[in-house]
Amino acid sequence: MTLQEKRYQEILNKVQKLIGVDLSDQKILREALTHISYLNEHPEIKSNCGLFDGHNERLEFLGNYVLELSIAHNLYSKYHGREGELSYIKEHYSKTNTLYEKFAGLNLDRDLLFLGNGEYKKKQNLKKGVKIF
Repeated sequence: MTLQEKRYQEILNKVQKLIGVDLSDQKILREALTHISYLNEHPEIKSNCGLFDGHNERLEFLGNYVLELSIAHNLYSKYHGREGELSYIKEHYSKTNTLYEKFAGLNLDRDLLFLGNGEYKKKQNLKKGVKIF
């Protein structure tokens, strides 16, 4: 097992413990935690990194719509506002800064995510921007 593989395994175990699950097949978790920029910088691990492409873009696509549906359903069930009001609130909860604030509360940082260096720097800038709002 390479050093990268050992690091992957340690992080997968840590995340499973953090979220309270024990997965027998960790490929989906590996994929969920791996940004494409990381695979571009570490091509040696690309071949056995996940279910599909080894990075989280497909899951991100699906997750964005599941999240929006969940938010819309919750708002529809709890608030009796008009369509425009509900859309405005949904957009607030769906926007990047709001989601990042919630994500930051999970204490999943670079040590638990596989980001390339450029993507990590972008996340640091976003983090600084969140503090402004």
